[in-house]
Amino acid sequence: MRGKEFLNEILTSYFTLVTLISIFMLVVGMYFYPDEKFGYIAFAYPLFYGACGILPEVVMYSKRELTVKEFVIRKLIQLILVEVFVLLAVFGGKEISAEEYDIIVITGIGIFVIYVIANVVSWIQKCLSAKKMTEDLVKLQRNFSRNSA
Repeated sequence: MRGKEFLNEILTSYFTLVTLISIFMLVVGMYFYPDEKFGYIAFAYPLFYGACGILPEVVMYSKRELTVKEFVIRKLIQLILVEVFVLLAVFGGKEISAEEYDIIVITGIGIFVIYVIANVVSWIQKCLSAKKMTEDLVKLQRNFSRNSA
């Protein structure tokens, strides 16, 4: 994966993560803290958590095509790093009460679900892009064979 492709993938992942994290925070917040009110600084948190979510994307960078085994291992490492970074960003540096353990577990599960959804969205985008390129190549071949005949 070249630098430009890698940067494009990181940006796509970032905005997908920010959107999904915002939705997740809304749902969890409305359930556990329905009367809580936030200031405008609350809009910055999904941006920060999205950044924590894409930092482990570096694990996937390679100048050559990864084998299936390498790809799966790197994805698992990436998932673990995303979980650790985001959970530390959310809960690190403060005391955790007994009732917050449920929130930590739910947040961990939410991070996993968001990770899976973000990867599925990325896979769908890549499939659509590959399909478009294949269609363009078929058109190019047809035009070439017509012009050479």
